[in-house]
Amino acid sequence: MRQGRLSTLLGTVLLLDVLRVFLPSLITLFGQAGSTGPEIMGAYALAWFLLPFPAALLARRVPPATLALVTAALLAVGRMALQTTEGGDPQLYLSSALVGLGAVWLTCVVAATATDGRTDAHEVMIGVVAGTAASTVAHTALGTVDPLWR
Repeated sequence: MRQGRLSTLLGTVLLLDVLRVFLPSLITLFGQAGSTGPEIMGAYALAWFLLPFPAALLARRVPPATLALVTAALLAVGRMALQTTEGGDPQLYLSSALVGLGAVWLTCVVAATATDGRTDAHEVMIGVVAGTAASTVAHTALGTVDPLWR
């Protein structure tokens, strides 16, 4: 497996893993189990998914591959830190930040593919699809319960 595929596969697995913590936290903690309006919850979630836009501008000044590497490392460290939150607001805010960071990572990977002649877009696409499949298999093998919730 080529390096582009493997790194994208691992990053995708991390991003989806963080997303599996973020979504229930969003509904249960931010949404207070149904008392918060859906438009408020949607605006909160949208804010974290819009985080890549400033990163795209930053990628013009800093090499996108460097940004992708830094954000991937932060995503991995943050995912480990997420295990220590024991729920509540720290879990919600850390998982929110990690979803935004994961979106920045994915944006930087794509930008690096577009600007770097060494990385093939096809390899990145295969990595995302393989990462999605690996994440699904792992999630199913764990009985669809994230280790954070155990």
